[in-house]
Amino acid sequence: MTNKINTLEKLSRLIVEHELATSDEASKSAALCFQKLRAHISRVMGVTGYRALLTRSLHLATKKNSFFSDLDISELGELRGFAESEHQVATVELLLVTFFELLKGFIGETLLMSLLSDIWPEEVSQAKKEAKK
Repeated sequence: MTNKINTLEKLSRLIVEHELATSDEASKSAALCFQKLRAHISRVMGVTGYRALLTRSLHLATKKNSFFSDLDISELGELRGFAESEHQVATVELLLVTFFELLKGFIGETLLMSLLSDIWPEEVSQAKKEAKK
């Protein structure tokens, strides 16, 4: 089980690094991560299902880091309220890991990785390779 969690942690880090490389601000890259997730996951679960999963992820992550209490989720499942902070990258990674773990519980690891490969193919491939080491 630890190896699987480490894979999701590595994947979350790689995704955040990728999105940071495409944006000049951490808050924009954080929002972009969840916009991409919403677009793909909503096709499978619907917007309501995606929003419910993100709401639960946010609730669980808030227990670990109070930074998340400033975030809000719109009716359309948009994550709002990211502000620039020195700890933002780590908090986005934590929220992604929490979201991925919950989603894995519903659809399984194989389907989760397949869905994420559609969004971030290189990052999923690299995380899998690193997990095998």
